[in-house]
Amino acid sequence: MANDQTSPFLYLDNVSKKETSSNQVFQLLAPQNCSKPLQKTESNQVFQLLVPQTKINDTLQKAESSNQIFQLLETTQQLQAYSTNTIQKAQTASFQIYLPGSGDDIWRSGLEHIDWSDQMGGSGSDPAYYTFATIAGYYLMVSGPGASKAEGGYGGLSDTGSNSIRNNIKFVLNYANVLLNADEYISKISIVCHSRNAVAGCTIAVKLRELYPQIAISLVAFDPVPGPGNGEFEVIKLPRDIESTVVYSIASGYPVGFTPSEVYNAKRYIISTQDHGGGIENGYNDPYTNRNLRMIDINRLPSGCYTNRNQAGNLRQIYSLDAAMSFCKAMQEGRIGIYKKVAATMLLPLPLSMLVISDSISVIPDIPDLPNRRYVIGKVSREFFEVD
Repeated sequence: MANDQTSPFLYLDNVSKKETSSNQVFQLLAPQNCSKPLQKTESNQVFQLLVPQTKINDTLQKAESSNQIFQLLETTQQLQAYSTNTIQKAQTASFQIYLPGSGDDIWRSGLEHIDWSDQMGGSGSDPAYYTFATIAGYYLMVSGPGASKAEGGYGGLSDTGSNSIRNNIKFVLNYANVLLNADEYISKISIVCHSRNAVAGCTIAVKLRELYPQIAISLVAFDPVPGPGNGEFEVIKLPRDIESTVVYSIASGYPVGFTPSEVYNAKRYIISTQDHGGGIENGYNDPYTNRNLRMIDINRLPSGCYTNRNQAGNLRQIYSLDAAMSFCKAMQEGRIGIYKKVAATMLLPLPLSMLVISDSISVIPDIPDLPNRRYVIGKVSREFFEVD
């Protein structure tokens, strides 16, 4: 069919529907009345742009995929088309890696827009993992040590079993190598990770940068904790050319064994009063836009060091090592005060107050772990502000 220049769209004829991304759909169907063509867009954005012109039933609020957009457009019979065989596949694709701690079930339910596969692996040295793929990219979730369907790990308290740090690193790197060699259009990789799996995620980011310098890499690591016997992961130096955020909790909520890794060269650090998993579910609020940022979007924050003193995730940017250490010291001392008060009320020696509920707040005495955390936060903050 010929191209009708009076039409607001350029339509497709011979391009494979299953091998076309949302971005390519928009570029090929670009409305001439758009003053500023978009360089990238999601399926829903494409749908919203096309609705006013194609008069598709406005009760449909979202197009689930590029292929569905094609099907919707074909039913209108309002657009002229032209043929092209030059583009066989999306020009860009992403690879999103999720590495939760032991609570991978919570992560999957929180990422409800992703239709995860059934669990694969989960025994011996074969990690438990889940996958999903669309035209625009690939998704991989690898459970952390002690996850409910992973072998061993004792609920995340031990770096053992099928999903140990080392097993997960090896598995993800092998998976990425196969995928990147199979699909030359993958141009970016994002990694969101927590706890022992945050140690794995940071290590994976370092290795992927060495292997694939042409690919953009983003990393958000929540409270990376290697655990006893993992001295090789005590210090991790991230590449300076990746987008990265590392979150440190001033207290883990556990008495021992949760000293975090020293992760250097991140573009953003968040020092949080929330416990070990703080910020994963509720995210953090950008202090300049008040926008709530979650998971990989936390990398939208301007580079810098931030403090968070409440469960709401409100952030405040700080500009010196003294400010970072004063915040950490004050928040830890406040926590110790709560423990002492509760222990006195319960007539128990402080070390024996393993779990006390007072004023609807559950607290676990992690006092032995506090100095170690302050030491690590101090070292990393000092390096950050000296370099910055």
